[in-house]
Amino acid sequence: MSGLALEELSRYARGLPFAHPVTVETLSRIA
Repeated sequence: MSGLALEELSRYARGLPFAHPVTVETLSRIA
């Protein structure tokens, strides 16, 4: 599940600013 989340996160980060709330939330959950 973690790998999939990270893969989606990389795609997401490429299209949007890294400070996006969803990205931050997802990173917090992974970390």
